[in-house]
Amino acid sequence: MEFKWVWLSIFIYALVQGIVFSLFPAYAEIKSVPKMFIGFIIFSIMIGRSASFILFNRMPIMVKGNGLEFGMLFMCLGSTPLFLTTNPLTLSASSFLLGFGLGLLYLKSFQTIISQSGGIGLYTSIFEGVIGAGSSLSLLGGFMAEKWLEAPYIIISIASFSTFIILLFLKHKIG
Repeated sequence: MEFKWVWLSIFIYALVQGIVFSLFPAYAEIKSVPKMFIGFIIFSIMIGRSASFILFNRMPIMVKGNGLEFGMLFMCLGSTPLFLTTNPLTLSASSFLLGFGLGLLYLKSFQTIISQSGGIGLYTSIFEGVIGAGSSLSLLGGFMAEKWLEAPYIIISIASFSTFIILLFLKHKIG
C-alpha cells in the first residue's frame, strides 16, 4: 500500500481521537449523559485500544493484513452512536469498538512505517507530525460545535466511513 493511504488513515485516526477526547465530555454533559458514564465512555475507548494492542499478534492474518480497513470500519461504527444516542450503555459499548478500531489502525499504520528498509527516522517523524496535525483539528471541531453541536461527531463518522470506502476500493483495484 502506498504511504499516502497510511498518512490519510493515521490523519483520520488523530482527527477522530482528538475530537472525541477533547470535545465529547462537554458534549455528553450538554446532552445529559450521566457524569459517571462520561468517564466510563472515555475509559471504554482506552480499554478498546488496549485490547487491540494486546490481541494484535493473535488476530487472524486477514484482520492484521487489513488492519487499516478494519480499523476504519470499527472507528466508523464506534463513532456513529456518539451523535445518535445518549444511552450510556450504548455509548460505552460503541466507545469500546471505537477504541479497538483506533488501536488497530494505529498498530497497522505504525507497522507499515517501521517495516520500510530506509528512511525510518523520516517516516516516523512524518507519522507523528500527521498525528499532531489531525489532533489539532479538534479546535476546528470546537468551532463547528458552536454552530451545530453534533457536527464534529458527524464529520468524524463520515471521515472514517469515507476512508474505509477508499481503502476498500484501493484494495479491490490493486488486489
